[in-house]
Amino acid sequence: MALGMPTLMKRSAPKALEMSFDVVKGISNKWSEPQTDAAGSPSPHHDTPLENMGYYYQVSVSIGSPPQPFALSLDTGSSDLWVPSPNNNECLSPLFTSRGGSCGQTNNVFNRMISSTFSLINEYFFISYGDSTSAYGLWGKDTLNFNGLTLTDYTFGVASGTTSTTNVFGIGLKGLQASNDAIPGHPEAPRFTYSNLPYRLAEEGYINTPSYSLYLDSLEATSGTIIFGGVDASKIQSPITLHPLINFHPENHPDPVSFFITLDSVDLVGGVPLNVLEVTSAALLDSGATLTFLPPSAYATLADRFQVKQDTKTGYRVASCSSGSVGEYLEYSFQGSKIRVPISSLLDPIKKQDGSAVISPDGIPMCRFLVAPNADDETGTSNIILGDSFLRSAYVVYDLENFQLGLAQAATYSNGASSLVSAIDQNGIPGSQQPPSSKTWQANSPMPTFHGYVPPQVDLLW
Repeated sequence: MALGMPTLMKRSAPKALEMSFDVVKGISNKWSEPQTDAAGSPSPHHDTPLENMGYYYQVSVSIGSPPQPFALSLDTGSSDLWVPSPNNNECLSPLFTSRGGSCGQTNNVFNRMISSTFSLINEYFFISYGDSTSAYGLWGKDTLNFNGLTLTDYTFGVASGTTSTTNVFGIGLKGLQASNDAIPGHPEAPRFTYSNLPYRLAEEGYINTPSYSLYLDSLEATSGTIIFGGVDASKIQSPITLHPLINFHPENHPDPVSFFITLDSVDLVGGVPLNVLEVTSAALLDSGATLTFLPPSAYATLADRFQVKQDTKTGYRVASCSSGSVGEYLEYSFQGSKIRVPISSLLDPIKKQDGSAVISPDGIPMCRFLVAPNADDETGTSNIILGDSFLRSAYVVYDLENFQLGLAQAATYSNGASSLVSAIDQNGIPGSQQPPSSKTWQANSPMPTFHGYVPPQVDLLW
């Protein structure tokens, strides 16, 4: 199973499209934006290099006529779909061939010459990331198919060069599309905006508004669910509260371009209480990031409590798999609304190739600690990125039309409970309410700065 059969009700009430996706553990060039710009504000079109050896969310689609199949990484933190062409330098790499690929064949490579429905936009496609990975080529349009649903003339990038090992299906806001950016070396290249998947589904009447809800389930889960245009009440344990997106650059963008919301605080609760972060900040929710990235000072507080070390061989931040007591949580406060993340869900057991546990020099089974520090080396400003290790505990509704997120405590280990899907419409997100506080982090607020943190080292026994 990669992309499950959709529960689809087109042009009839309720309008919602429910799909499952595979949780894949492996090597993934996934990223999260943004970096800070010269003024210390997050720049919406560039990415911070992240430690993302871990999980990604795989969907299966086909493009073209006849259809050419692809496995793509679903990403809320970017907004473009792109795939490599047969002459792509990546298809010559050992990593590609080790996955069974062969240049010119149909293993995640798009050959536009054999598609009768492909049309070339003939504009440069380029996207780059802070970890020096990039993709470039041309924009095109073709038929996009997934499980019986067809969208004609879908805009996507055809990459003739990339250093990424995964192809991305970005479903974020229009303002984050790579087509909005200037092209290095081609200042004359026009910029444009197009309708990506959530907008196309709304425009063609499959859903009422460009929106979707994301449910990742527990760390042990092998699949998750995305519902375009709807929410599933069986997957939540608390009311959905609404949080406006932050627009960092209103002078350049009339609307927000990324899923940043106001984070009030982070506390360790359920055991010996500990304040981890008490500075009101902007936090990005991004399924394209495996880890949660906190300011170095906040990370150091957690690392000290759970005796986190850094493995000298892999660079992994590791802790004993028995760290933390039962019932101990990280509690995130968003305008007074709480999301609790069990400490146990932040500890991912490390396995050798033969499936046995990786242990410390004193014989203790070790886990990867799914929180990491993040700060700009020059300015000291920190971008808080709440990746998968946070999102597994949250049910998130992405309302692209009204530039807001809905948050609720997720019901993990749902064990196949019957879905209770309601459509999102002009009346808003079903069952939603305002958070206790209306105070939000403003774009003109100073970005907090934090000092770096150097973790103690350990030589794990691999």
